[in-house]
Amino acid sequence: MKRITTWTTALLMATTCPLAAQQPTTAADPAAWVNPIIGTNGMGHTFPGACTPFGAVQLSPDTDTIPHNVGGKYQPNAYEYCAGYQHRDSTIVGFSHTHLSGTGHSDLGDILLMPTVGKLRLNPGTAANPDGGYRSRFRHNTEKATPGYYGVTLDDYGVRAQLTATTRTGIHRYAYPRTEEAHLILDLTHSIYNYDGKVLWSYLRVENDTLLTGYRITDGWARTNYTYFAISLSQPIQSYGYRDRQRVLYNGFWRRFDLEHNFPEIAGRKVVAYFNFDTRKEPVLVVKVGLSAVSTEGALKNLRAEAGGKSFDQLAAEARADWNRELSRFEVQGTTDQRTMFYTSLYHTMINPSVYMDVDGQYRGVDHNIHRADGFTNYTIFSLWDTYRAEHPLLNLIAPRRNADMVESMIRHQQQSVHRMLPVWSLMGNENWCMSGYHAVSVLADAIAKGVFSKTDEALPAMVSTSNVPYYEGIAAYKKLGYVPLDKSGTAASTTLEYAYDDWTIYITALRAGNQAVADAYRSRALNYRNIYDPKSGFACPRYSDGRFKTPFDPLQTYGEGFIEGNSWNFSFHAPQDVFGLIKVMGGEKAFVGKLDKLFSMQLPAKYYADNEDITADGLVGGYVHGNEPSHHIPYLYAWTSQPWKTQYWVREILNKMYRNNINGLSGNDDCGQMSAWYIFSVMGFYPVCPGTDQYVLGAPYLPYLKLTLPNGKTLEIKAPGVSDRNRYVQSLRINGKPYHKLFLTHAQLLQGGTLEFRMGTSPNKRQGERPYSLSTNH
Repeated sequence: MKRITTWTTALLMATTCPLAAQQPTTAADPAAWVNPIIGTNGMGHTFPGACTPFGAVQLSPDTDTIPHNVGGKYQPNAYEYCAGYQHRDSTIVGFSHTHLSGTGHSDLGDILLMPTVGKLRLNPGTAANPDGGYRSRFRHNTEKATPGYYGVTLDDYGVRAQLTATTRTGIHRYAYPRTEEAHLILDLTHSIYNYDGKVLWSYLRVENDTLLTGYRITDGWARTNYTYFAISLSQPIQSYGYRDRQRVLYNGFWRRFDLEHNFPEIAGRKVVAYFNFDTRKEPVLVVKVGLSAVSTEGALKNLRAEAGGKSFDQLAAEARADWNRELSRFEVQGTTDQRTMFYTSLYHTMINPSVYMDVDGQYRGVDHNIHRADGFTNYTIFSLWDTYRAEHPLLNLIAPRRNADMVESMIRHQQQSVHRMLPVWSLMGNENWCMSGYHAVSVLADAIAKGVFSKTDEALPAMVSTSNVPYYEGIAAYKKLGYVPLDKSGTAASTTLEYAYDDWTIYITALRAGNQAVADAYRSRALNYRNIYDPKSGFACPRYSDGRFKTPFDPLQTYGEGFIEGNSWNFSFHAPQDVFGLIKVMGGEKAFVGKLDKLFSMQLPAKYYADNEDITADGLVGGYVHGNEPSHHIPYLYAWTSQPWKTQYWVREILNKMYRNNINGLSGNDDCGQMSAWYIFSVMGFYPVCPGTDQYVLGAPYLPYLKLTLPNGKTLEIKAPGVSDRNRYVQSLRINGKPYHKLFLTHAQLLQGGTLEFRMGTSPNKRQGERPYSLSTNH
């Protein structure tokens, strides 16, 4: 074994970090309620490491190196490592600087560092044989994770590792034993969802004995991802070198040098570098890593601007202060678990999207040219199939300036795109085309509807252009037939439903912009959802180009039935823009409510999810699948019926079952904050069923008291004394003391602040109220 048992005073002093306390001390420190470990085991795919709100750096431990594929064959266990970390693991490979939060596919894990001691090893080893490589065993009782900070003891080396971050810089503090055999590994081959050949090229310069610069280019989910870095070291390098795991077939006249030892310019496709230090006098090494997508100069500027001249403790304190500024928008009352779940969910809504530009405003566009953001902050990581539903609407409410910048970033993406499309899934200056629909149009429409973004002269043409690209999945046929045919797309039914909603957002934006011609065209397209409802089966069902519905057809089956990450039982309710119209095509209110009731109460046979990566029994309420986003609005659809109290019942059931304060606490992928944003809205007692309207559909508060400080300085208090699993039904609602009977709130109402007072009880109040927006009227 390679275990080091020499401990130093400095190491012991560094083992305890004051930022790591898990229990809150004052109301001004909501970050103390956050538990970043929630969701790090199983389906959540979250990570425990250090980042700042919406920062470009997510510095976190990676606990294994499962490749995405070997020789082109997919490795199923890779899915578990979308965030690089699984809590059940007992070894850490190293600490990389970029991670996605909660996704069901992955990439990144850029620029991995690992402190080691003793015999030099340049491969990561395996979980089964950690002694065969540079990874280290660790124990969870040495881990401390809070917003902006992560610490752990690497048992094999006797090194205490601590991490913090700024927006564009990752900061490491390593307390080594006192030894002349201290090493720092820089593995430029490491990646999440790795495969042989993913690194197209890497380059490293030893500028001097305390400064490194370089870059790597990878071909992953982000097809051409440039990551430039600048690394400053608090101690001088004693010696260094590298190995290239790929044989170099042409080396030109570089062969005249001993490239592998103390040569200051390193390049290759599978480079693993090492740097040796003497820690006998000073055991603590602080490493600051600035990142950029533009240049090494940009990385160095970012490092100096954000971390230059500051100690680790100063930077960790600033990171925590950044989080407290964001988290302190809310004040809540509840049990310890409820508060922890609330603030952890809020935390998860503020990791992605991520800043994607240097401190001087330069960024790499989707055209791979270098642009400058003029008057806005450029962002990336737009998981739009997920986040248009609640994540972006939440930001419109609590962080509108950020969301306006995200909308601006999407429009710039469209202008730079050779396809002239808004992003489908934007990742590190790349389009990765994940999932279906063109849901950026929803984000633009919602920001415009809520007064967050006003440039309709730029937004509307971008939306129209995006929705008319003929080679994008089934668009040509969709425009001709009014649906995407199954012989043109394997997800024809769900894609048709998603296009119809997206087209409605273009319709409503055109209306607001006074463009009647565009509005008329897209109103017609918004009703295309009706074209795939089969009156015989009573479900949304894919059709062929000749008009036939698919037979045989199983509405419980996810695969092969024309739907993506969902079945017809769930997707059939996907017409949030026209719920009254949907009720009509389903046979009227009685049939609609009956189908909703059955969805929540049925027993879904295990064969329908046994082979599904995204779904387990823990993510189900009957046949309702909360672990995948297409279902998230469904519990609120009772508001369009005469039985709205059923929303109050089922939403609380979902909150109780799907969100728990433990490592398995999320029932599905958090998906860049969407699952968590659903939680935040539902705890408040309302939800944006149809982004693009200005309405939030009412449910019931989950906590007895919540206060939101709005961006305009006003406060919104939500009071529900005595609310509990037993007292879950709303008896009455008063807004600023006045009775309120509508089944929705408007964005303008919320921005006025004030007090929402809910009186709760054990049985439903069956009084009716005005129902929310629908494209079709209730006749």
